[in-house]
Amino acid sequence: MFRKFKLYQPHLAQRYVYVQLQKAIPKLIDKHSRIRIKKQPENMIIEVEANSESKKSELLQKILQIKNDAQADFLAKNTYSLFTNTFGNTLVKPDHIRIAVESIPLMKPIVENVPQDIEGYITRDSINYVLSWIQSIPYNDLESRATSLGSGFSPPISYSSKIKVTVTVKAHYSHP
Repeated sequence: MFRKFKLYQPHLAQRYVYVQLQKAIPKLIDKHSRIRIKKQPENMIIEVEANSESKKSELLQKILQIKNDAQADFLAKNTYSLFTNTFGNTLVKPDHIRIAVESIPLMKPIVENVPQDIEGYITRDSINYVLSWIQSIPYNDLESRATSLGSGFSPPISYSSKIKVTVTVKAHYSHP
């Protein structure tokens, strides 16, 4: 899981959306309507023709909904999400929350082997030890979210699967 996390590539997302729209068009049109999609490097132009304005508006709403659903589907399949920055721009970033939640079962063996005190609580020393180990895992510096499109981000499981080091956690308890 997440070992082959891919860099977000806008042209692949646009191609996916374009293919989904092309599949949907025959189901939407009849002999009195027509939908054309023109692909451009940065976006798509959708042209709708119909015999009435209400039919044209209805087709346009349906095709835009299909476009939005296809974009959301692509992002979800590739573990990305949309976010709005402080300037109001909508950008794509890795879905860190989903990656963290889905990585819990994979990281659970590490947590289960963290030393605990007699009452079953994880000690501060144990937390510091595990954190220092996790933070020593090499990583690429993350670049600006606005320009990197997720490059430099690698899910925790992909790093831990690359590391060929066995870590032994030992606990020493002493009671007065």
